[in-house]
Amino acid sequence: MEQTIELPAFRRSAELRPASIDPETRSVEVIWSTGARVRRAALFGEPHDEELSMAPEHVRLERLNAGAPFLKVHEAHDLDAVIGSVVPGSARIENGQGIARIRLSERDAVGDIWRDIEAGHIRAVSIGYQVHRFEISKPEGQRELWRAVDWTPFEISAVPV
Repeated sequence: MEQTIELPAFRRSAELRPASIDPETRSVEVIWSTGARVRRAALFGEPHDEELSMAPEHVRLERLNAGAPFLKVHEAHDLDAVIGSVVPGSARIENGQGIARIRLSERDAVGDIWRDIEAGHIRAVSIGYQVHRFEISKPEGQRELWRAVDWTPFEISAVPV
């Protein structure tokens, strides 16, 4: 039986690729997802495991490839929280990883963040995403597995951990 449930936006951690830093364009590549399995607290019922399918046909990249925002710690209510954007057309799936190039703003307020990225002090990123469809299974003796097979990453954030 198919069931539709409204869920909030989710977040997931990933990483910067320091070797890809380009000081001329103030840009860096990020691995924004590997689809790794995580434990989710129950929105209803028991906690479950969640996995993001990284099959290209399961991930809607349009928002990232249109220049989605690069935010400061998922702040979504203040324009100063936008510290850059995804370079249009750079988001892709390669070998089971979501990769994109981020270009940081040239605003003075973002300068310290850029310098910390260059120095390797800021290395973590996280994505905000919306799931349109889960496939739910319950392997014998294990927690339910909610596998996102249709989902949209809509922002990438610099995060402390």
